Amino acid sequence: MLFRSIAAWIAAGVVAVLLAEVFLAPVLIDWDGFKPRIAEAVRDATGKELRIDGPLAVSLFPAIEVSATGIHLRDSVSNTEVVAIGRVAAKVRLWPLLTKRLVIDSFVISEPELNLLIDADGRPNWAIAPAAAPEPAEVAPSQDREPPLRDVFLADLRIEGGRVSYADARSGQTLVAEDITLAASLPEPGRRVSLAGQLRLNDEPTKVSLSGDAPGGVLNGERLGIAASVESRLLSARYEGNVTRRPTMGADGGIEVDIASHAELLA
Repeated sequence: MLFRSIAAWIAAGVVAVLLAEVFLAPVLIDWDGFKPRIAEAVRDATGKELRIDGPLAVSLFPAIEVSATGIHLRDSVSNTEVVAIGRVAAKVRLWPLLTKRLVIDSFVISEPELNLLIDADGRPNWAIAPAAAPEPAEVAPSQDREPPLRDVFLADLRIEGGRVSYADARSGQTLVAEDITLAASLPEPGRRVSLAGQLRLNDEPTKVSLSGDAPGGVLNGERLGIAASVESRLLSARYEGNVTRRPTMGADGGIEVDIASHAELLA
């Protein structure tokens, strides 16, 4: 009896230590110390300079939660800031990852800015230029490769206070989309994907919407039926059709476009 009692206390102590490690380890790690390594990986993969001004916070249990503030991505060739984000916060369920299911409870992007520029030589500042080209690898045919994820579910995606600008130095064309607000979800099978949002495009109020089948099937080669629309004073456009991944990426269906004023739209 005494031996079993001691063994039980030892087992309880081991469990307590393990639980303490699970709960306290993420708190004790200096996640900000990973910023230089993250910036280096981004620079090697894209040729862009990443800077994270604010704190980087990570929690691993009972769900994976990540947040970062003050994110900036700069193109060193054109010396322009391509991306600036006020804050990103995401929450991902841990256990579904073991069965190749990505379940995102929330993904919120606050005050993002995307500044797209084409210079006089025709070079876009968003062009990817890896630091070193990877060694070519033999790749099996797509039909033989198993997708890395079996299902993707996103309960709540939000973009708040976004802004996108586009400028072409060759033609002088500019576009500015401000006050972008989007809400989207990629639910479990049986429910349709939904996206709805609004913005001001060159000071014209514009609404966008999208609905479609859950995207899990398209990873395995199934058709993904979608319907999308853009509504503004000058332009109304609607699309309804299917998107496929195999044997090649493609889409079918019909597009309807109504233009109130061709002259104003072109201007």
